[in-house]
Parts: sequence; C-alpha cells; structure tokens
Amino acid sequence: MDARRRVDPDAIRREIAATEANAEQPWAAGSTMDRTMESLRAQLATVERLERVIGDADSRLRLLNARLD
Repeated sequence: MDARRRVDPDAIRREIAATEANAEQPWAAGSTMDRTMESLRAQLATVERLERVIGDADSRLRLLNARLD
C-alpha cells in the first residue's frame, strides 16, 4: 500500500495530457516527447495494475474473513 500511496494516477493523467498538448508544438519536433509519453503511459499502467491487485486482495481477504466468522 505504501508504494501505491506514492503514485498519483490523476497527476500522471494530467502530465500525459500536458505532454500530448506540447507534442503538437513546433519546438517539440525531434524532442524526447515520444519517450516521455511512453514512460508516463507505463507508469499509469503500473498504477492501474497495482489498483487491480490491491482490490483483488482486499476482496479475497474480506471473503476469507467472512468464511472464518
């Protein structure tokens, strides 16, 4: 959970939107925008996977707890 708290998916989404907007600017041609976008998308995918794993683990623990009660 500690690792998940350090990453803000909304902030990553905002950064992706800002980077996409800047990628259309003339000065961005030949820059590292593509690699930046790739990195941001990978970060977002990781956060989304973490959220799914945490949700699944929480559901399983609740079920186990209910069965033990």
